[in-house]
Amino acid sequence: MHLQILAAAEVVPTFYREAAEEYRKRFSRYGSLTLSLFRDETALRRALLPGRFVVSVSRTGRPTGSEELAALLRDLGLAGHSAVDFVLDVPLEDPADRIALSHFPLETGLALTVLSEQLYR
Repeated sequence: MHLQILAAAEVVPTFYREAAEEYRKRFSRYGSLTLSLFRDETALRRALLPGRFVVSVSRTGRPTGSEELAALLRDLGLAGHSAVDFVLDVPLEDPADRIALSHFPLETGLALTVLSEQLYR
């Protein structure tokens, strides 16, 4: 499965980037995980490719723990979706799904790290 995390953030602290990168490396045994940061929301939206399953990740989405995220990925794979984009905190008109990592507001770097860890887990 090919997963991508997209975020609009001008600056993400180094320790968050390094943590997310470590989970990306660990995930490589199971598939590909790409971490993509954009300067603004417009550039991020332009990077979304047709044919990929898009999941909006924000605090207003459906609460999703480790088991639910694993079930989502399993179900997507069984349904033939081999490419999934997780978009952090950028409003989208019509994502295929909406999930929440927490109901608390998370800084982009922390959300990137938590989602990377959950996808690896």
